[in-house]
Amino acid sequence: MGAFLPLQMTIVDELIRRDGLRDYDGPPTCAHCHDETGTFKCLDCAQVLCCSPCIVQRHEHLPLHRIEVCSRVPPWPSLTKSKVWQDGFFQRTNLFELGLSFYIGHEHTPCPSPIPFQRILVIDPNGAHHVNVQFCGCDGTPGCVEHYRQLLRTGWYPASFDRPKTAFTFDLLDNFHKLTLQGKLNLYDFYLSIMQKSDNCGRKKAIVSLYNGQ
Repeated sequence: MGAFLPLQMTIVDELIRRDGLRDYDGPPTCAHCHDETGTFKCLDCAQVLCCSPCIVQRHEHLPLHRIEVCSRVPPWPSLTKSKVWQDGFFQRTNLFELGLSFYIGHEHTPCPSPIPFQRILVIDPNGAHHVNVQFCGCDGTPGCVEHYRQLLRTGWYPASFDRPKTAFTFDLLDNFHKLTLQGKLNLYDFYLSIMQKSDNCGRKKAIVSLYNGQ
């Protein structure tokens, strides 16, 4: 048991290092552009520190990734001071607040006949996400389909087929299908576990209720 203690301490040290600024004593440089201060990291891909424009650019086609911001650096203009810790920890933010826009049609590129962006709620195995989306507006042209079909082609199952404001990823539905068959997990407990990934402290009301009935 005593011989295992140094290994345990090493593991704890690495876990603490992962939640901090790694080997930096002060604000780090963006790992992508190497010009700005690296204040943001993604929990779902390589956890390198990037500036706001670079973290958005790197996630142009990954709008459902979870982002954190280093609170030791002054908050980005789009973030309010109340949302940023002042004691050197990472605080959860999201790509929606950082200005990411996601294009649904045209292989996720801007539509030549754009319609106004709108916010929808997307539930994924890693939590609930607000996403600023733009549907294809090429009405009457070959290949143009309804909004709900555009969501389906993206891999998001809409909660409504009329004016969808909420969607569930195919990965989420597949996960629940397998868990309920294998472990008899009920939908309510599965829902709560997903919501805890977005807000494990219970500070927010059920986020899905924002779009109840949509």
